[in-house]
Amino acid sequence: MLHYGLDVHTKYTTYCALDDRGEVVDEGRVPNEREAFQQLFQQPGPKRAVMESCIAWPYVHQLMGDLVDEVQLAHPLLAKYIAWNRVKTDRLDARALAVLLRGDLVPRAYLAPREIQMARNLVRHRLSLVRHRVACKNSIHFILFRTGHQRTASDLFGRGGRSWLAGLPLHKIDRHMLEQKLATVDTFTELISDADRQIQQYFLPHPAFALLQTVPGVGPLIAAICIAELGDIGRFPSAKQVVSYAGLAPSEHSSGGKVRRGHITRVGSKVLRWAAIEAATGYVRKVPDVAARHQRLLESRGAGVARVATAASVLRTVYGVWKSGRPCRAGSATPVPALVS
Repeated sequence: MLHYGLDVHTKYTTYCALDDRGEVVDEGRVPNEREAFQQLFQQPGPKRAVMESCIAWPYVHQLMGDLVDEVQLAHPLLAKYIAWNRVKTDRLDARALAVLLRGDLVPRAYLAPREIQMARNLVRHRLSLVRHRVACKNSIHFILFRTGHQRTASDLFGRGGRSWLAGLPLHKIDRHMLEQKLATVDTFTELISDADRQIQQYFLPHPAFALLQTVPGVGPLIAAICIAELGDIGRFPSAKQVVSYAGLAPSEHSSGGKVRRGHITRVGSKVLRWAAIEAATGYVRKVPDVAARHQRLLESRGAGVARVATAASVLRTVYGVWKSGRPCRAGSATPVPALVS
């Protein structure tokens, strides 16, 4: 068996191959091209490879998926902890990964299948469009602040707000800038609507898509994010692991019988964490028990702690609903009749 450690970059990959005795068989660098990987893995016998999770891993996995017997995806942070070295080079990183693979010590990350990768790309694309629209709206507010105009409409980008903006006495340069930014906002709004339609079409066949929407506070976008980020719910033994995967579990530093817990770890899927926090607002309004706990935490620990605790409750409910296959009974949420039996 040959064990390949791959240090993947956007244009090239540095590799190191070890045999079962731990001796270096081959090492070097190849471009991220199909022909180069075919030559890299042309040696006879069983082979397996490991690479860290990075921006280029899906493409590299596609290049070599059928050339080796097994591909493992290493968690970059945990791999750094295990194989830390004061000297860091691509060659040493590749060799460290190969050593971990040979000893079956790779801290494995979730190697998402192709359909989950596409699902993640779709929901993250939608979120990026919203961020761009928010940035453009903020720049319009900046023009108003700079020119000394205080808005009178509650919704600056609604019908009344647009009418108020059209009547402002602005310099022709500021007017031109304002009209361009408003047109950009409208463009992003259309793109977001189109992304929402694509999300509905892509996730509608998934059995958990309608099921998760029975959880209070979880709409189509939040349900799609949960499916895309969690992938296979069966890989989580309990709801506690889902909360930890979202980075919502409290950090802990304990020693000598003393337990010290701090802020949430924030280690995990930040998209899933954002979705859970967004859903917390609707969840706390519909579930009386959670609302009471939220109020106690709000008075004793503050709004941030209360909302994070509610977000963790949302993920525990999402896990239970998805795992059991039964609609949520908490609050007044009702199942989607056409999709949930």
